[in-house]
Amino acid sequence: MITDVQHADDIDEWANVPEEDIINKNDPSSMAAGVLEGLAECLGEKTTIACCLPIIKECTENKEKWQFRMAGFTILGLISEVGAKTFKANLDETLKTSASGLLDEHPRVRFAALMSLGLLMDVLSPDVQKKYHADIMNALIKMMQEETYIKMKSQVISCTCNFVKGLIPLDDEGEEVKVTEEGKQILGLYYEPLVKQISSLFELSIA
Repeated sequence: MITDVQHADDIDEWANVPEEDIINKNDPSSMAAGVLEGLAECLGEKTTIACCLPIIKECTENKEKWQFRMAGFTILGLISEVGAKTFKANLDETLKTSASGLLDEHPRVRFAALMSLGLLMDVLSPDVQKKYHADIMNALIKMMQEETYIKMKSQVISCTCNFVKGLIPLDDEGEEVKVTEEGKQILGLYYEPLVKQISSLFELSIA
């Protein structure tokens, strides 16, 4: 069911439809995603990882149907919180899988990969940001420049926000505190191109 998506045959129509949280939509794919997220919370990390990782691998490596690749990255994002310990222990492999979708030929697969990467950066921060900032940020900035749909550009910006938030420490009450010097140095590497691309997107949105 998670591969049964709306607007599968019309990418322009999909690009013009405002995106909702996947579990709040009513199409079969979104309902399946909602069930999966609930099951993952009930089953716990060990069972979820054992059941889902083979499916994720099979789907993301499917060369024939983009719907399966999209489903694979969607599942990876949906179980990111439940599987955080496993993903953190296998950081290289996790990020390699997630980032591979950013290069996919189909926009909807790239969209799902951006979603999964953003969710992974939430739960694996700040390790991901510190270790992979060059790979992640250079890829995201490149996508900001090259993606043609505003919907895609907006998703790239959303993913970038997850990257930035992961460098802002939280206190015991969950409140943001000052960015560390290391965080400032990392963000400083990408400040100029980020401001330029965000400004361009803002101009497009009001044109």
